[in-house]
Amino acid sequence: MELSDITYLILAFCGGMIGTSLGGLNAFVLCGLSAVIGTVYAMITGDQSFNQYITWGPLLSPHIAFGGAVAGAAYAAKIKKIETGRDISSALMGINQPSVLLIAGGFGMLGEVVRRGLILLPSVEGLPATNEIAMALIVSGLVVRLLFGKTGLFGSLQPNQSRWKTDVSAEWQPWSLPSLQLVLVGIAFSLPAAFINNTIPDSTGLIFGFAAISLIFFQAGATIPVTHHIVLAAEYATVITGNLWWGACFGLLSAFVAELAACLFLTHGDTHIDPPAIALIVIYSLLPLLLSTTSIFQFVGYVPVSLFFLLAVLGLLFFRWLKGKA
Repeated sequence: MELSDITYLILAFCGGMIGTSLGGLNAFVLCGLSAVIGTVYAMITGDQSFNQYITWGPLLSPHIAFGGAVAGAAYAAKIKKIETGRDISSALMGINQPSVLLIAGGFGMLGEVVRRGLILLPSVEGLPATNEIAMALIVSGLVVRLLFGKTGLFGSLQPNQSRWKTDVSAEWQPWSLPSLQLVLVGIAFSLPAAFINNTIPDSTGLIFGFAAISLIFFQAGATIPVTHHIVLAAEYATVITGNLWWGACFGLLSAFVAELAACLFLTHGDTHIDPPAIALIVIYSLLPLLLSTTSIFQFVGYVPVSLFFLLAVLGLLFFRWLKGKA
């Protein structure tokens, strides 16, 4: 291993500590702000170094800073310094527990090691096999659950409790519980994100940044939706397919996958496993697979438009059935 690699891993250790000292959600908001600045800078100059080393670098990238904060919160709950290991909002510097920072730093390093391993996966149709940052964050979160949690990877259900229809207090976004509201949020954010990405060249990451910044209002107690996974999926799919309606389809699908992931991994668990990251893994893995096995993206015009609204209807019916069945 070269000295530069060791230096980067030490910086990732710092990034994990930074994430937990600021609070995971606060660190992610800063990542969003950096994404806006870095994308605008790249659009003007063609230089991606700002995003490479700051937005997705060792100090703010979610697999390092947010992942470290997830680990710090879980460990802090285990040693009874905070109430729940799912607390990704609180800045943990205030609990005055150096071991929490050390654990967070270690998981910051782990996230980067996993990301570097995932880069070695063969590409498909010239595209990465998955979103390495999201996948590294999930791997880190699963390890955190196994080490510091008590509920197992899929959470612990109480007698007569449903996995798909839980108590509002356990939900990651209680105000998205109504199925129609979930679908409408998916529509409201996926289509504009795809449109802007299709209209403004090289703007991928811009709307993601604004969506991440908006979580500062979530921190303040406003009942806003979490949408960064929706808009990033829409942006990415628009770039890959060259069609805003195909992009919107995948943004909407990302909203649905995140809700399912929350029911599977988060709402019944005692540490944070990130539903948006799981949704992005699915979308980023599904696109190259479809490209390599079908010619579906050659269909334009009314085909993706019709599919977008068909997905909305099917999603509404599916989630109503799922939660009604529960």
